[in-house]
Amino acid sequence: MEFTQEQLFIYKALLTATKSLAQGNTPDEVLRAACDALVASSEHICLAWMYLGNPGAEPIRPSYSVGRASEYTRNLVLDLSQEAMKGPGRRSLASNEPVLVQVNSDSSFGIWRDNATRYGFKEGLTLPIGDPNHPFRGLIVIFVDMQDYFEQIGMEPFIAFAQLATVALDQARLKVSLEIMASIDPLTNLLNRRAIQAVINREYAYAKRSAKPFSMILFDLDRFKMLNDNYGHDIGDRILLGISEVAKQTLRTSDWLSRWGGEEFLAILPDTDEHGALMIAERLRDAIEKFSIELNTQKIRTTASIGIASYPRDGDTSDFLIKAADAALYEAKKFGRNLVVAAKDKREVYSIAAKLNAAIENNRLVPAYQVIVDLKTRKPVAEEALARLIDESGNIIVATDFISAAMELQLTHLVDYQIIKQTMNHCAENIAGGGQPIAHSLIFQRTFCCIRT
Repeated sequence: MEFTQEQLFIYKALLTATKSLAQGNTPDEVLRAACDALVASSEHICLAWMYLGNPGAEPIRPSYSVGRASEYTRNLVLDLSQEAMKGPGRRSLASNEPVLVQVNSDSSFGIWRDNATRYGFKEGLTLPIGDPNHPFRGLIVIFVDMQDYFEQIGMEPFIAFAQLATVALDQARLKVSLEIMASIDPLTNLLNRRAIQAVINREYAYAKRSAKPFSMILFDLDRFKMLNDNYGHDIGDRILLGISEVAKQTLRTSDWLSRWGGEEFLAILPDTDEHGALMIAERLRDAIEKFSIELNTQKIRTTASIGIASYPRDGDTSDFLIKAADAALYEAKKFGRNLVVAAKDKREVYSIAAKLNAAIENNRLVPAYQVIVDLKTRKPVAEEALARLIDESGNIIVATDFISAAMELQLTHLVDYQIIKQTMNHCAENIAGGGQPIAHSLIFQRTFCCIRT
């Protein structure tokens, strides 16, 4: 064999792998890329396998293997027994140095020799990956079918590759840590709004596929701003931290808890119907009411208002469920605070809101124009655009019948946009058709807009 040519293949493959390492998104992908590159580099490399985890606390099992002899790893385990600890894999991690073994003669390889010989292995090289001071480590093991292969090729390219893999692994681990940090609220260490939204989408998709319910609990601390203003932000932060701990202890281990924003928290309860959610929410309300922090000799207490929504009973989309829970929370605040309110109590509101959503999507939310006349001249001087909803049967629903639902579920901006857009088109068409310029007033409860054409 021409070892100079073999070395060129090794170096070329490792350079290609280095590029792959730089593109790895996770530690697992980093080591997979290393194994693939090594096997591709030479026909004499018949197996490369990898491990990633905490070798000091668990048995080492290959998580990925590639090569014509990958079957060798099917039942391979490097446990914490005395014999296994003397093996090349464990020794390599302990010393943070590559370990080269001769399969047929190395005494430390005795318990694996018979199986390795069956697959034609002559030599094995174990490469430790990762910071030895970090419990999260990696391992790459390479087997070849030729005696003295690594001696003749040289260990340098493999060692260099392991060093590059270590750098890439550390970078990938840092990236994962940064992504976790981006999903965590820095004060409470709970999931933040972005992270819990992903959980909601996942639970919604699962519930829809499996026809199982899930619920959400949205709770807000009562009069928190007053406490914050009177006692300072340090006390406010202590309250938020304390409430987050109370909530974690009250909820089940299968539930998800997040800081939704400010003094609002959102919990997702998988495989839980409305009845189960009500029981959990009431326990949570009671636990928060009993919670206090001490300031000098004074005990500072707070309470929580809680809204509940459950799928599929209270909405058929994740966004609608959140709005339903928010509306129920609003009702709890409205009727005295320190209450639990279920979305079912607002079923009529949701029914109207569903019609409103459908009308917006199907262009059935339209303006009705009411002429405004100058009493002196008795001539039209303006038009007032009023929102009207046309239901699926063609019946006209006036704004007073759907405005409250729109406001409670925060849909008014959608109505405003639709009416303003259609009124502006109406004005443009009027002018294009030779009509006289006329002012248009748009009124929708809290919104007044005057368009002059």
